[in-house]
Amino acid sequence: MSASAPTNSLSSPTFRNLFFRNKGASVGLVIFLAIVFLAVTAPILFPFDPFSNVGDPFEKPFSAFLLGTDQLGRDVAAGLAHGASTSLLLALLATLVSLFVGTMIGCLSGYYGGWVDQLLMRITEFFQTIPSFVFAIVLVAIMQPSIESIVIAIAVVTWPPIARLVRGEMLAIRRREFVEACICLGMRDAQIIFREILPNILSPIIVTGSLMVATAILIESALAFLGLGDPNIMSWGFMIGAGRSFLRDAWWLCAIPGLAILLTVLSINLIGEGLNDALNPRLRKM
Repeated sequence: MSASAPTNSLSSPTFRNLFFRNKGASVGLVIFLAIVFLAVTAPILFPFDPFSNVGDPFEKPFSAFLLGTDQLGRDVAAGLAHGASTSLLLALLATLVSLFVGTMIGCLSGYYGGWVDQLLMRITEFFQTIPSFVFAIVLVAIMQPSIESIVIAIAVVTWPPIARLVRGEMLAIRRREFVEACICLGMRDAQIIFREILPNILSPIIVTGSLMVATAILIESALAFLGLGDPNIMSWGFMIGAGRSFLRDAWWLCAIPGLAILLTVLSINLIGEGLNDALNPRLRKM
């Protein structure tokens, strides 16, 4: 026996209609796709090393270079493009790890209950009591700044909310008739969790995951701003941190990557609202 599939899948016409009816989500999707395009085409548009000196220091935007140069003569536009791929890649990897860990813990906690639920939720609450950004700084400092340590640090501080969300959804579905029928038919726990229950709670996981990407971008940028990013990788946070000492005389060094972070996070949040409307149409005011 199998549970019925979610009625509003990502590929259905109903989903597309509800998503694009949200004008903010449509605008956010356009902005986000433009940023993704910039990240993908960065090696083509700027094939040289973004750390290389290509001009005189502090050249203003729309002069010899589109977005000017920094204090070392590095092309700001090249750094922005290559930084886009860094920020998006790190955020996506960290979010996937966080979603996997949080979903597994939430599924086990909500399905089995009892001492398993108590143990896993106490562990979750322990991680939630620690200030997330401070914890991320400590983890990266201990492991040494690198792509791997940043991904791990972001995942460690962002998985608890998804674990609690999945647990709550699992508890709501655990006693449904189709789950009881699966148990009576002798299906294994793993089959019931991953084939019957999990597909029915994907909607809130997808919405939360989209918003977690924005959070991961902010954390990564803040770490790079503090000098805890990978020193061999260009990122938006690194650009802001390197240009903060020259803010009065070269405003574009901080303003341009800061605007990129703002637009990216805003677009992802708008997309998250659109996904929430499309996947949970009952929450939308008609």
